[in-house]
Amino acid sequence: MKDDIFDFCRNMSDEQDARARQMLERAAAKWPLRVLHVLSEANGPLRFSRVLERVEDISQKVLTQTLRTLESDGLVIRTLYPQVPPRVEYELTPLGRELLTQALDLLRAGAQRFPRSLVIRFNWIRAALHFGEQPEVTEALQILRETVQQPAEHWEVDLMEDVFPWDYFSQFFNYRAYFDCCTAGFQDSSGRSVELAGVDDPHIGRDEYATGPASGSVDVRLGLTHSPEPAVLDAMARDGFDLLLAGHTHGGQVRVPGFGALVTNCGLDRRMARGLHRWPQSPAWLHVSAGLGTHPTAPIRFACRPEASLLTLVPR
Repeated sequence: MKDDIFDFCRNMSDEQDARARQMLERAAAKWPLRVLHVLSEANGPLRFSRVLERVEDISQKVLTQTLRTLESDGLVIRTLYPQVPPRVEYELTPLGRELLTQALDLLRAGAQRFPRSLVIRFNWIRAALHFGEQPEVTEALQILRETVQQPAEHWEVDLMEDVFPWDYFSQFFNYRAYFDCCTAGFQDSSGRSVELAGVDDPHIGRDEYATGPASGSVDVRLGLTHSPEPAVLDAMARDGFDLLLAGHTHGGQVRVPGFGALVTNCGLDRRMARGLHRWPQSPAWLHVSAGLGTHPTAPIRFACRPEASLLTLVPR
């Protein structure tokens, strides 16, 4: 098999070689695969405006250039209808569908060939989640679970944060109908309405809180934050949220009997490093889970049992 591949490559014409390189560039590029995926999920042709809506974060100019390139490569068909105003639709060709499948196989092979490279591994996971069918999605989530459980020194990069595509996975879970707690509200099975507001991790500059006052028409209002930074908790309490939920502190992680937590690794008072407390000067409650883990640079716990918190909310 290996010799057959080498013989094929040696006997390729310049035109075939250029074409192969072109297809590899399409498979490795950011926008072409996303556009092809959007077109592959459509039941029929899509107008330009619909493609623009479904490909997140792409500009109109970049989408125009990408569609022109895909059309010239024979991956997309462009149909112009002579009407006023003109209507243009785009549809995937069989070659385009084939490229999506082969790109996924190529990225999987790279992840298997270089198992210690986070960059290659996350490229495969990202593609599988975005373009794959249910078996690929299941496989990718399992690989993701195994990846984040490995110690940092296992990988060929210094910091996982340098390559982990946080934004992409947020978009993926939104796409799969998970609730984004920064903007979500829902009803439970009994019909009670719940309002959620949240912020992301302050350590990567994602904790800007701009939700505004809680709705007066819901049964319970929950504020969520990874790190219990007082500025965010104050804002949520002022806006009328009833219960504020946080983690990050590991309960102080190292606690002195009779004294409690030494530090919280954030601006929170060490006396609130774990458990339920009334948030100062407000009717809101704060619950901080001590969690199961430890800080990466201090992998120990002392006098601080790991915990997974289960809260039962009851009517007032």
